[in-house]
Amino acid sequence: GCCAHMRALAVFVAVLAVASAAGASSSATQLAALCGKQSLQTVKDFHDCGQHLAAKGSHAQAEAAFTLGLALRSTSAQLLAGRARARNSLGAWSSALEDALASIRSDQDAPDAYVEASRACDSLGLAPLAAFYWERAAQRGSKAPPERRGTKTPPDMEAAVKAYSHAISLASQDKEPELWAALHHGLGSAYGNRQHGIRAENVELAIKHLQLALEARSKLANGSGGGSSGDAALKLATTQSNLAAAFRDRSLGSRADNLEAALRHYKQALQVRTAERDPESHAALQTNLAAVYAERQVGARADNLEEAIFRLKAALAASGREANPVRWAERQSKLAAAYGQRLAGRRDANIEHLIRHYKQALKVWTKEAHLANWAESQLGLAMAYASRDKGARDDNIDKAIRYFDRVLQVHNLENSPVKWAGVAHQLAGVYAARTRGRRADNLDAGIRLLNDTLAVWQTRDRNKWAASLADLASLYEQRAGAGLSSRQLAAIARQPANSSAATQEACISAEDDDSSDESNEAERAQAQWEVKLANIELAIATYRQALQVLSKAERPEAWASASL
Repeated sequence: GCCAHMRALAVFVAVLAVASAAGASSSATQLAALCGKQSLQTVKDFHDCGQHLAAKGSHAQAEAAFTLGLALRSTSAQLLAGRARARNSLGAWSSALEDALASIRSDQDAPDAYVEASRACDSLGLAPLAAFYWERAAQRGSKAPPERRGTKTPPDMEAAVKAYSHAISLASQDKEPELWAALHHGLGSAYGNRQHGIRAENVELAIKHLQLALEARSKLANGSGGGSSGDAALKLATTQSNLAAAFRDRSLGSRADNLEAALRHYKQALQVRTAERDPESHAALQTNLAAVYAERQVGARADNLEEAIFRLKAALAASGREANPVRWAERQSKLAAAYGQRLAGRRDANIEHLIRHYKQALKVWTKEAHLANWAESQLGLAMAYASRDKGARDDNIDKAIRYFDRVLQVHNLENSPVKWAGVAHQLAGVYAARTRGRRADNLDAGIRLLNDTLAVWQTRDRNKWAASLADLASLYEQRAGAGLSSRQLAAIARQPANSSAATQEACISAEDDDSSDESNEAERAQAQWEVKLANIELAIATYRQALQVLSKAERPEAWASASL
């Protein structure tokens, strides 16, 4: 009849729609044959066939059968649960979770969908949700818990947002306050770690749900909601910590207010996570507090930096190198950086503290095991020695050069040109300040580095390109008064009087052997004068290039240097 014809037509359309998922061999006719039936026409037919195929381990064909059945009734709880089971078996856990949740929305009393939701959450790294859905399945008669995969993969945040949102709709705040708070905490944390969508919106949702969890857990910790007070206090501290992180990450609202909220919540968590009770968590909280104080906008900058240093010292005292070498090294590096920013105390003493803590970090940050961290610590030491007052200045400059060279072994023009250019520019300045060795050679080394940075900055950052030009011009200017070797002077003297500045620069760079004196005093004097003029011309030309970009309003110091 008409109804039979319409059912057949619907099946045909469904077959076409799922051809890619079911494969060419999974048409309704072929599925019927695999299930020992003449045809599949009703929802029950497809469900029974899918169950039969799943029992045989033919999960792809089972998925196809359930999908064809869902074309007839898209809200069938049994078909959705069946397809969730097939997809879990095929490793399509996100799709399995979506099917399981849709099945529960259609029928909250059927246990199979809860089992499949639990399996999917376990595979997606969402252990708390796996436990939640298994508990719901057990309440509905499921006897054997689903097999746990024990996955070590990072949690799937998109799946977490969907599953936590769904779980919250099933939980009662009045009857299950601890569970309700835990689910909001989980959803808030998932939004905080979510990569998809607009970041600012995710952070706002994180704060919203964490604040709901905080309110509920505060009541539980105060004894008005039952449960162990110690356990409730620890859970409350966890929510305080996550909420602090969300406020620190927040881009909406006042930055100053957000940082104050972060401080407040971290300090609340610290009252529970003491160094005696939980040393590593205490150290982590102290480290986070230090980071917020370093950014803080309220209060005196010097006082905030002192507090940051105090917090990092507290973190190191709570958890030593033996407990967690990597975290220990991270805190040593942060403390070194904090001393580098410090406004209080003597400058020379702060630099010595900085050097000591970076060297401590390097006991863990080896080049072989932690290359990036090793390079950053080498850079910190290079900058410290370049500005160090204690000890012989020449020795400090040479140490700075060695540390800069190590950094440039890691960051080169090929693998990280921008990082290389920034470090090379700093190294050029150190060579310019060097007094050990021949002055002209040191200036030449700085000039070569700055010339190489120009190619990096020219197409990436015009302001940095101009700054490199201004510093390069300064080195040319300094080289105009530097002593040159006799061979360099002789080479210049041999050039025609109208030779270009670039030609003279090439001569200066090419001739650097001072083994003999080939020119008489008159030639030397003439060559010295020509070299001075060549460098002055190079300085003027380079300053003029810099002034094409440098703005007096935006970069007054660099502009003034180039204008002189």
